[in-house]
Amino acid sequence: MKKEKVSPTKKLLQKVKEEGFKAFKVSVTTRIDADVVLALKEMALKDNSKYQTLINEFLREAVLGEKRSKKKIATSSGSSKPDMPANKVAAASRQY
Repeated sequence: MKKEKVSPTKKLLQKVKEEGFKAFKVSVTTRIDADVVLALKEMALKDNSKYQTLINEFLREAVLGEKRSKKKIATSSGSSKPDMPANKVAAASRQY
């Protein structure tokens, strides 16, 4: 008898059913615009946080409508745009 292949998505759903949604993190690879990453990294520095945590919090709020962080995310200009010129994006990103 042939063993049925189980897709990674089905494996993930099974794990979620067994352990609950917040019991674990999942590693993903995605491409994000450099200016957005830089803005997140600057926000994280000001917030004494990690930019990956901010990404997770933003996605959680946008997708699930939940807010987990009690800290207010601060930017110097009040916007999510970075305060440095665009030509420094690559150099600044390498610093993190």
